[in-house]
Amino acid sequence: MAPTIRPLQDGDVSQIADVLHACFGKVERWDEERVREMMGQSGSQASTWWLAADGPRVAGCIRVQPQARPGAYVIRELAVRRRESAILDPLLGAVLEYLAEVRATLVRASTPDVPPYPETYRRRGFVPVRRAVTLAWDLSAPTWRAPTPAEVAVVEAARHPAAVLAELYVEGMRPYWDWYIDERGGVAALKRRVADHFASGPSHAELWLVAEHHGEPAGLSGASELDADEAELEGVYVLLEHRGRGIGSVLMEATLAGVRERTERLVVGETITFLEGDTPSVRLYRRSGARLRAEYLHLQADWEEPVEA
Repeated sequence: MAPTIRPLQDGDVSQIADVLHACFGKVERWDEERVREMMGQSGSQASTWWLAADGPRVAGCIRVQPQARPGAYVIRELAVRRRESAILDPLLGAVLEYLAEVRATLVRASTPDVPPYPETYRRRGFVPVRRAVTLAWDLSAPTWRAPTPAEVAVVEAARHPAAVLAELYVEGMRPYWDWYIDERGGVAALKRRVADHFASGPSHAELWLVAEHHGEPAGLSGASELDADEAELEGVYVLLEHRGRGIGSVLMEATLAGVRERTERLVVGETITFLEGDTPSVRLYRRSGARLRAEYLHLQADWEEPVEA
């Protein structure tokens, strides 16, 4: 009997984790804890899951995550157990039906670049628009050194007002991350959210640094989840008018030095790069010693007319 498509039920977490680990365990960590973290989201940004199940056995899953921009959604975690690829299209079709019902206006998808998932999306009219990578630094390796311009100094972010830090964070993303800003409600909305975070005081598990050029804030870098094993790079952001002066390299070196004192490994989650070649930030990460962990594709549907399920 063919699996049926149904909503999430109590007791499904372990099987979802098993499916995702079987499909993508070689490129990213999947366990019950991570799945539960996703299911713990609340409010307007809560995800919706669909499962393909044969009785109590879960054979596949897919997740839809609404974005801050009204009508925008991202499809994630499309995965099926080995030898059951026939249920990929029904799973994706169920989600497309749902998105048509809720009158979605922008539909994107993210998937590890692992067959047959990119091909499944392409069959339903999705087109690759970006590549993403995850990277890691081994902090036991020799320290990377960058040339430091005499007019650039790195200070703790707490020396600057929250509004200044939000400006560095959001404007430093552009233009490569404009889609990210847009999905989170636009420039003003994201700046308010980031300013609120800094105004409340980042936790002791975060490290934020500011690069000053002739005393003026020009760039920001951050790392979080600092523990004995691993930290996550939040990013290196430099204002457009200050790029090309080596400020990103200075921030990267200072961040690596600060993290090295407290943990063994630094990682960066899905960071956007081009379909062909790397963005400046990814080139900086690689130059500073990061090694590739996984590659992903971001795709977008032609949603002017709803994709038929």
